[in-house]
Amino acid sequence: MDMTSRLRVPAELQNLGVIRRFVQETAIAQGSDRQAVADMLQAVEEAAANIVVHGYCGQPGDIEVEVSLEKAVLAVRLRDRATLFDPTSVPPPDLALPLEERRLGGLGIHLARHFTDSMTYRVTDDGRNELTLRRKIGS
Repeated sequence: MDMTSRLRVPAELQNLGVIRRFVQETAIAQGSDRQAVADMLQAVEEAAANIVVHGYCGQPGDIEVEVSLEKAVLAVRLRDRATLFDPTSVPPPDLALPLEERRLGGLGIHLARHFTDSMTYRVTDDGRNELTLRRKIGS
């Protein structure tokens, strides 16, 4: 049985804790294991912070968070009306380069990829960004 829970909060840094608690409590209640939840929390926090800081750039807006357990896969969808941006198009940073030679940015997206099994992006029919993070449970 697939279960889905939703939360909508203003896109403000102080709401990252609200998002974190919602994802954690919902995922555990739906039967996700603690390691999958811990990994997902890292990815969600990075992605949500990017939406607040880089997507809305201090302008008012909101983030919708949807948590579901689909056939032993924990899925978190983040939707927003910030500037359209596909984080999956950002190339991974070259971690072999010395810090001063690396391009700025991209580490949060890199971490989100690292802690999840997949990360997909689409523009919704009503023109919102939708980032879906997936992590198998029990692995």
